[in-house]
Amino acid sequence: MDNPYLLFSTLVEQGTFRAAAEALSTSTSSVSRQLQQLEAQLGTQLLQRTTRSFSLTQAGQIYYGSCRRILEELRQTEQQMQNLSSTPFGLLRVTTTPAFGHARLIDILAEFARCYPKINVDLILTDTNIDIVKEGIDIAIRIGQLPDSALIAKTVLEGYRVPCAAPCYLAERGEPATLNDLQYHDIVYPTSLGSITKIQQAIAPDLVIQDAQKKFSANDINCVYKACLKGLGITFLPSYLVEEDLQSGTLVELFGGKLRSPHIVHAVYPKTAFLANKTRVFVDFICRYFD
Repeated sequence: MDNPYLLFSTLVEQGTFRAAAEALSTSTSSVSRQLQQLEAQLGTQLLQRTTRSFSLTQAGQIYYGSCRRILEELRQTEQQMQNLSSTPFGLLRVTTTPAFGHARLIDILAEFARCYPKINVDLILTDTNIDIVKEGIDIAIRIGQLPDSALIAKTVLEGYRVPCAAPCYLAERGEPATLNDLQYHDIVYPTSLGSITKIQQAIAPDLVIQDAQKKFSANDINCVYKACLKGLGITFLPSYLVEEDLQSGTLVELFGGKLRSPHIVHAVYPKTAFLANKTRVFVDFICRYFD
């Protein structure tokens, strides 16, 4: 048996033998056989099996907790050994939203790769706040307000949301002078950043936006951005996405910059006694990039 701790923890976390086999790059029959060997070696049943699922026995719960502690200790030991090297190296797994990834992070990673050629980067783009500890992610770039957690968070960029529209839309419909004027305009909004109600509460809690005004919505902020560029309506977009358009005039910020709402970018990583060199240098690098 190669690594019983990794085998059992992966099986529990993946939830099925097939998923565990895929995660471990082996066969379902191999996972089943190794589990049987492990139970025989321990002299106790770890899982209560049914035809389609399984549940942990009391012994399984105890063993799983021990597996997680052992694997974490091994990971920290490996990080200590890596930190003895003066040159950062290894695989750095980074996750962020597709919008921030395309708009900013890919340029940062390209420059980072040139500075640290011995670090390989695996970038995962998703709008879901995945469990970075469970998924083995070294660092997450998170946008907006963070939930309470045991993770370490460091501010990377103090951005903001911008109410904006394309010049072609404003030429046809006019530019709103006050918040109340928004009720006469079409609204374009990203459902991936929360409903338009949540967005407007941050900048104009008393404003009522009717359903008929919601001209276009999408669960991808890049689609909303392009819809705004095409003149479909007014929207609220992160500054990191539209700052070049505002400078060039392809988008116009409304209300003279008085309705910006905070939109903070954080680097988030697991709390550990020994932060890997590869993670530390990346956090420092991205903070310097926006400084």
